Amino acid sequence: MESFAFRRETPALLLAGQAAFLAMMASCLAIRPSAVAIQRGLSFYGNQAETVVPFVAGFVACVALTALGVVRLGGGDEFRRRFRLGTGAVVALMALVPLTPYSVDLVLDYLHIGITTILFSAGLAFGAWLGCGLLRRRRTALAAVAIQAASAVLVLTAQVGLHDLMIPSQLVFDVSFAALVVMSAAHLAAQAR
Repeated sequence: MESFAFRRETPALLLAGQAAFLAMMASCLAIRPSAVAIQRGLSFYGNQAETVVPFVAGFVACVALTALGVVRLGGGDEFRRRFRLGTGAVVALMALVPLTPYSVDLVLDYLHIGITTILFSAGLAFGAWLGCGLLRRRRTALAAVAIQAASAVLVLTAQVGLHDLMIPSQLVFDVSFAALVVMSAAHLAAQAR
C-alpha cells in the first residue's frame, strides 16, 4: 500500500517542482523587470545580485521535487526505467544551469550555452518520446509535443537574434515539457493500480 501511495505522489511532486520553478522565475521578473532579460532569457536573472537567490532557489526546488517524485514512482518495467532515466538526465542538466553564470567570463559563457543547448535538446527529444511513445499519441500529448517543438524553434531563433522574446519562448517550452512529464507520471502511476 505504501508503494501505491508513493506512486500517486509522483505527479504531484513533479507538478510542485515545476510550479516552484515558475514562481521563482516570476519573482525574478517582478524584482527586476527588464527588456534585456526578455531578450537574453531566464539565465539573465542568475547573473544579477538582486535576483540570484530566487533564481537558484527555483532551480533547486524544481530539481529536488522532481528527483523525489521520480524516486517515488517505483516499479521496474521498461517504461518506468526510461522515464526515470530521461527525467533524471533533464534534471541533472537543469542543476548545472545556475552553476554557469555566463557573465563571469568567456569560459562560463560557453559552458552555459553548451549546457542549455544540451538541456533544451534533451528536453525536446524526451518530450517527443513521452508524447509519441509513452502516452501513445493522445491528442493532448501530441499538442504538447507540437507546442514544445514550436517553442524550441522560437528559443533558437531568439538565441541567434531574430527576435527578442527569449523568456516567453523558454516559458512556453518549459510549460509544455512539464505537461508531458506530469501526464506521463500520472499515466505510469495509474498503470500501477
